[in-house]
Amino acid sequence: MAVVNTSITAVLAPASLTPAEMPQMGAGEAGISIEPRVSLNLEAYALSEGAIHITNRRLVWVGQHAGARSAFEILLTHISSVVVPSGFKALFRSNSLNLALSFGYVATLTFLGHSDPARFKETLELAIRQLPKLPSAPSSSTSSLPGSSTGGHGAGLSGGGGATVSSSSLPATLPADDELRSLQYVGVRGVMQRQRQELDRSERDIADAFGDLKTLMAKAKEMVTLVDAHSARLARRRHESSGSATGGGGAGASGDAAQTQAEEESLLQFALSLGISAPVTRDTHGTGSRYMSELARQLADTLLPALPRYGGMLALPDAYCLFNRARGTCLVSPEDLVQACEMFATLKLPVIYVVFPSGVKAIQDPAVSLASVGALVTDLFTSHPAVSAMDLAARCGRSAVLCTEQLLALERSGALCRDDTVDGLCFYPNRFLREAG
Repeated sequence: MAVVNTSITAVLAPASLTPAEMPQMGAGEAGISIEPRVSLNLEAYALSEGAIHITNRRLVWVGQHAGARSAFEILLTHISSVVVPSGFKALFRSNSLNLALSFGYVATLTFLGHSDPARFKETLELAIRQLPKLPSAPSSSTSSLPGSSTGGHGAGLSGGGGATVSSSSLPATLPADDELRSLQYVGVRGVMQRQRQELDRSERDIADAFGDLKTLMAKAKEMVTLVDAHSARLARRRHESSGSATGGGGAGASGDAAQTQAEEESLLQFALSLGISAPVTRDTHGTGSRYMSELARQLADTLLPALPRYGGMLALPDAYCLFNRARGTCLVSPEDLVQACEMFATLKLPVIYVVFPSGVKAIQDPAVSLASVGALVTDLFTSHPAVSAMDLAARCGRSAVLCTEQLLALERSGALCRDDTVDGLCFYPNRFLREAG
């Protein structure tokens, strides 16, 4: 029993979440697809309705478990094959997929909404095929899936004769024509040929994607996947270059390292311009509250790192532009953005949606409070007889519109007095309140 429990933990492990309760991406990891309303069952683990995230490294389930929002991950390297149930079980579970995992386990994904399991299977198999090919050690255990016969994690995938078939003999998909042609090259020549073909295909994809806007919209997700593949390749080259330099590779190794670093910096700028790799859309999450809640989480995850650059507060029009720029071609409407912001408090996300009495709307960091603004203004009074919105904006890095609203809020609290003249709006310490006290 102890061995089985250890195996399950190694295959299905808890995952980290961001402050907005979305999967925490690792270095070089990017989201590919999100599928809502999916349950995951693996032995004693019964994870009810949640969202399944496919990244270029793992499969992450996020939802309510044991009274709290939790996440569990399955590395793509643990998935040997994805099979649609067949035979008698397909009559009752046509909306499910079986995943053959390491240690002989089988996980079942059940799609509870209007999702397309076939499309999910195609996306997952594509992510698995794009993993770096590593030599696998021979194993006596076989990964099996329940088809027309029943059984637990030890049951085999049996055909008409009842023979057990190992997962290594089950091809994910048929190879493409260019892949078939590359099989005639083996050894170092074969590796170089395949890399050359991948480079040619990548160059064609880039040329097609940036040819016109329509092609760009169709190729956006492929471009993100392409960047992830290039990032992994550069990481391996950097590791090899560092190893060569340590072993005395000389000037050639240092030159390769410099070239790899230059390519990596260029790739980083290109990846940053692509933005969110798997944006939440109505096509993937419907039109109800689930779409709004996931959109709110993704909005918080996107804006939280950007808030410090804008003094901890961002006007809603600026947030709208930043968020849609990160989403690329999957734009979100202003109405959806406002509804997502209104769910920040309900979902207890680490950002605050603020509506000032004048109607100005903003998104701010919880660390920005009226007391902290008052401390900044008090410090400004030591060098300024009067403080304007431009003075406060220069000190804290926020826009002048938001600084005006904060100064007016301090006036309503009784801390300041204002002087509205032809030279502009200025604020002074409330000496009336101080002397009356």
